[in-house]
Amino acid sequence: MIKQIVFAAALIATTAATAQDKSAFSIDLSQGNHIQEFVISVSDMKRTLPTFIDVMKWKIFDQGKADASVTRLWGLDTETLVDQVLVGNAESKYGFIRLVEIKADKKELIRPGGRWWDTGGMLNFNVFVRDLDSAEVALRKYGWTANNLPATYERANNVRGKTMMMLGPDDVMMSFQQRISRPMTGWPEFEVASHIEVGYQIVTDIKAWNDFYTNVLGFGSLGGVREVKDDKPVGPNVYGLPHNAVGFTDSWQANVKFRDNHEESLGARQFSNATGYDFTNRANPPNLGIMTVRVPVKDVKAVRERIVAAKGDMPSDMQVVRLAPYGAVKALAVRSPGSGMWLELFQPGAEPMSEAELKDFTAQGRYATWTRFNNKLTGNVLWRKDGTARVKWDEGGLDEEGTWTIKGNAVCTAWKRLRSNRELCVHHYRLAGDTTQSFTVDGRTDGIYTWKAAGVLN
Repeated sequence: MIKQIVFAAALIATTAATAQDKSAFSIDLSQGNHIQEFVISVSDMKRTLPTFIDVMKWKIFDQGKADASVTRLWGLDTETLVDQVLVGNAESKYGFIRLVEIKADKKELIRPGGRWWDTGGMLNFNVFVRDLDSAEVALRKYGWTANNLPATYERANNVRGKTMMMLGPDDVMMSFQQRISRPMTGWPEFEVASHIEVGYQIVTDIKAWNDFYTNVLGFGSLGGVREVKDDKPVGPNVYGLPHNAVGFTDSWQANVKFRDNHEESLGARQFSNATGYDFTNRANPPNLGIMTVRVPVKDVKAVRERIVAAKGDMPSDMQVVRLAPYGAVKALAVRSPGSGMWLELFQPGAEPMSEAELKDFTAQGRYATWTRFNNKLTGNVLWRKDGTARVKWDEGGLDEEGTWTIKGNAVCTAWKRLRSNRELCVHHYRLAGDTTQSFTVDGRTDGIYTWKAAGVLN
């Protein structure tokens, strides 16, 4: 009876792990990249969530605790608890918002006050609404404020609309826009608010920003870096500037696109005359506000190689992350030049090494330095060609002989004293070079292995 209970528990755990690794939400990259989600770090989920559920009438795509692999990607202690909710327009497949409440003691606002001329992080993002006036009334009930009256705009091809910038909890700024003329074509339908259209960064070096996004990351450019000047008073404006101000909106601008119909992009602006605070050093997890942007890519390893060649600022190297509801993904984080904003690039569909790959990889035996997933224990492990093994930890004095074998797509080890000679099987995921990341077959995180040719432990 006891054996049956243990077996059933193991089966449940394995099934749960498999469910974590498999995608419950399909990501389509056939038409190019896109912004999958903007991640907002919030101080109070109960205060922030109703804006998107009650006002925008968005759908909850996923809700619960973030996996420990997510906090590791953010450079936080893997025991940090994170409540998260993924919300978005029900008819869209991208342009979502993920709210995360990170249970960390030290958090500060990324962009306090949300002023246009302060550099660093993400200034705002845009969303289209059916009726701007009614949206404003509803948003104010949830604590949102505005620094301008609705402003109208007119662009080429008879595109007309009106917009209002509003500031919400944790000083998150959003631009709410209503299209007046020329119907929006090619967009998913929406009841009250569309998916996120574009996000803007205020940067200190726009040429470096544009070069990194286009030449290094390989995203498309919308006209390159261009200068925008106006020698007339700004009049009523969304900047919160006096109406008779001249020259303070002069800037250099750049945009990168992700899809051919231009419905999603990231923009950057460097003001020529207006200066303010620089919040670049605040633009990190777990700080509050628009914390990171997630973009899926087809080959994250190739993107990583370009980032390394360009000496980009990569605070989190490529690793396997269980990112609900997308399943196991290979992800890395890179800081945007000029703003410090975290950009997380991830490749959906991470798979462990197959049995054939493992046999080829270990044919002559293997030697590795090993770091436990939470970075709190390091050591070395040796797999000899004859199936014997040795492990030696840097702390605690563990120096143990045992055995290793391949069973299916897992490597199983047993040590004479450690775990009472009980076998433990893990899956290995290939990362960059000869680095692998492992998870136990029952879904627990294990560690990072940096492999070398078979050697001898001293």
